[in-house]
Amino acid sequence: MSVIYLSTFYILFYKKNLIFSNKNGITFVYLSNIVRNMQFILFKTSVIIKYKFKNNKIIDLRDFLINKINCVFYDLFYLKNIKLFLSGIGFRLWHFLYKNNQNIALKIGFSKDLCIKIPKAVSVVFLKPTLIFFKCLNNTILTQFASFLCFLKKRDIYKGKGFFYSNSKIILKIGKRN
Repeated sequence: MSVIYLSTFYILFYKKNLIFSNKNGITFVYLSNIVRNMQFILFKTSVIIKYKFKNNKIIDLRDFLINKINCVFYDLFYLKNIKLFLSGIGFRLWHFLYKNNQNIALKIGFSKDLCIKIPKAVSVVFLKPTLIFFKCLNNTILTQFASFLCFLKKRDIYKGKGFFYSNSKIILKIGKRN
């Protein structure tokens, strides 16, 4: 039997998912069919994992689930954030709503403006027309979305155009000289 104690969380079990929530947001852990030998007892501030058999496979799975749940707790306590800076003459971006979804419109040198849907888990703050601040509980969703935006307009190492993380240094190469 394993006990995991929580302080400011609420826990719910729904359709093979353990759902955790606190003031920062909601996240979940998907429990696969392998956990049918385990029993989860949920309290308001703790989770008890009981397992029927004591073979190595079940114990390894239990340790994996405990580590996964602890990672979720860490994610719920600390919001991840990323600042992206768009550099280039005439490049800008703005935010709009379409069919109850948040979208970003990008003007980054293509013949038409690009419209990209923002994932529901990510919240966006536009500080300037060329500076975006993203917040999210899930680090993988946030970094995937930020890297997708950076992939749309790759850095030009000669002119300094493109998306940059705000904490990165921009080092330009010297071009051809006449």
